[in-house]
Formats: sequence, C-alpha cells, structure tokens
Amino acid sequence: MPNFRRNLEILTRDREEIKQKVDSYFSTKRFQNIPGATEFAKYYPEVMQRQSKTPFYILGDDTFLYIIAKQKPPFHITLYSGCSVFDQKLITDWLEENKVEFVIWNPAFTHFDLVPNLVRVPNIYNYVIKHYEPYGTFSAYQVLKKRDPLQPIPVEFWRRYLGDTIDLGHLPSITDISKMTNCGVHASSAGHEFLEVKVTGQKSDQQRTIRVNVGDLSFNILFWQNQKDDVYRIYLDHIWFWNCLKKEKVVPSLDQSQDTGLAIEILRQACKRDLQ
Repeated sequence: MPNFRRNLEILTRDREEIKQKVDSYFSTKRFQNIPGATEFAKYYPEVMQRQSKTPFYILGDDTFLYIIAKQKPPFHITLYSGCSVFDQKLITDWLEENKVEFVIWNPAFTHFDLVPNLVRVPNIYNYVIKHYEPYGTFSAYQVLKKRDPLQPIPVEFWRRYLGDTIDLGHLPSITDISKMTNCGVHASSAGHEFLEVKVTGQKSDQQRTIRVNVGDLSFNILFWQNQKDDVYRIYLDHIWFWNCLKKEKVVPSLDQSQDTGLAIEILRQACKRDLQ
C-alpha cells in the first residue's frame, strides 16, 4: 500500500525540494540531444517570437518543443489522445480562439500504431491545411504560418509531403450511416459526403483503389475489401484532398477508370450530430 502519510509530508513540507526536482526534470538541457531541439531553441526566439506573441501549435507528438519555449500546451499534446471528434474540435477551437500564428510539423511523423495520422485526426489536419501555409524550416521540421484567406491553398506543398494516396484500411467496412438521412442527389452544398462502394464482382480479401481527380491532380483512396461485406462507405469530408480543395472552388470528381467489380456512388447525408 502507498505510504500516504509520508507522501503528504513531502507535499506539504518539502516544497522546495519538489520544485528543484521538477525544474530539473523539465530543464531544457534534458532535451539538447534530441534532433531539432538545439535548432528550435535558436529559431523560436529569433523568428517566431519576433513576429507573434500568440502560442504555437505542434502538429504531432514533439511536445518537448513546448517545454523549450516555456509555453503552456493545448489540452491534448499527442494526436493519439486527441483523436475523438470531440477532442479534435477542442484543438481546432483552441487554434481559433488563440489566433495561433505558427504551427510546427515534422512531415516524417506519418503513422502511430500503424494508423496514418491523416486517418486518426482528419479534422485537425484539414483545419491546418485550410488555414496555414509553409513559412520556414529548422532541422526536419516545417514551420507553417497563418495563411491570408484570399490566397489559395498551396496544394503542391501538401501533396508533396502528404502524398497522393490515403490508406483507410478496414475503416470503410465498419462505417455506418444508417442513422443519417439522405439529402438528395442535387443537394451539393448540404450534408456530409460519403462514397458508397458496392462490390458487384467476387468478394475476396484484397486492397481496392478509388481514383479521384481534383483539377489537374490525381489522388488515390485505398481500402481493404473482405470476403463478407458487399458495401463499403468512405467519409469524403475526412479526406484532405476532397474536403480542403473543394473549399477552393475546385470540384473533386471520381476517375471513370476505376477498379472492375465496383459500383460507386456519392451520397449526401444529414445528421443531427455534427461529425466535424
């Protein structure tokens, strides 16, 4: 059993010792051997602090940067802990309310536990893509700055680092829209957009590819087909190149030369609960 009496004595009487240990534990010297730490310690005051007094955001799990900058982080400091729809909104609301000028991002950090970050936290990525643009670099990190809303989204930049393919794994086989109502074929600006994929050929375990054209660019959506399910649904509003570029008045379209044995249809569904 824990020695509660001793713990209480330490917390009430040895405050200076506790302070020294905490200061030592969070000392910037502890992080100086982490790649990028020394470069950030110089870049932050010389570039970022000179231009903005608002907090910055780390799109990723490199939380040691908050400690170096002595900045209070948002509620969630890792993408894993902030992956629910509710928690993603907490982050995007925090970015909005604090008028965050800079976002720090290491493009090499793409997956955690085999799940792509783009799939785990799509709303956070979509927000950053819509509101920020490349500004500078240090070490392996990209520094993104608040974008003038009158300027276009730098699509080539995002495509270069995020790639032209997103792998949804088995997610489309468990996506349920049964509690949503159809908005109608012509309700182009209403509801949530889903791609419904029906297997018309043999049901087998294989990876499927859905090709999407956005302007002059082409992208791929991958998912796994199994031997049991006939219908798969893809939430298009969570796909960055569909959602973000649509806001740029560029209408995404499905490539007509799709995999054989598939029937594809775009559905627009309404829901009382916000999925964003």
